[in-house]
Amino acid sequence: MWTSLITGVFTLVGVSLGVVLEPLRMSFAERARLRSEGADRCVRLVEAATLTRSLLLEINYLHRREGSGDISGVTNEDEIFAQYRAARKDLKQVVMLLHLSGPDEVADAAEAVRRADRSLRATRFVTDLDHSPQQRDEVPVKVRSAADLLDQALLEFVKIGRKFI
Repeated sequence: MWTSLITGVFTLVGVSLGVVLEPLRMSFAERARLRSEGADRCVRLVEAATLTRSLLLEINYLHRREGSGDISGVTNEDEIFAQYRAARKDLKQVVMLLHLSGPDEVADAAEAVRRADRSLRATRFVTDLDHSPQQRDEVPVKVRSAADLLDQALLEFVKIGRKFI
């Protein structure tokens, strides 16, 4: 009789604890899922922004080579533009998703990365006035400055992302 009574009491306590603790467990699981999604979005943004940066520098390089009349060994320009458009589309999507899910500080930093990407995009056809064959591999100052701004915006985004996600 005592064994049945003790078993019944422990069962009742176990069920009661389960009912009380289940919402807490679900809350922790939901927070972990949201944190994981935010981290994945941050990773996608960094990947997309670094890809757009490298492709824009490649487009600028190809433009400088064409301007100097050296078209030997030029890769498929259409393929590079297609890759750039795909990376830019990913960048836009992730920025919008971060605006949707927050936090606002991360979304604002992501928007700063997107603005820096746009300013680099505006320099994709910039060449220096003196594009001698010896200097054709050097990135023009205006393009380098825009690329550095994108790097700084990405670094700031990463710092803020680490703090909030």
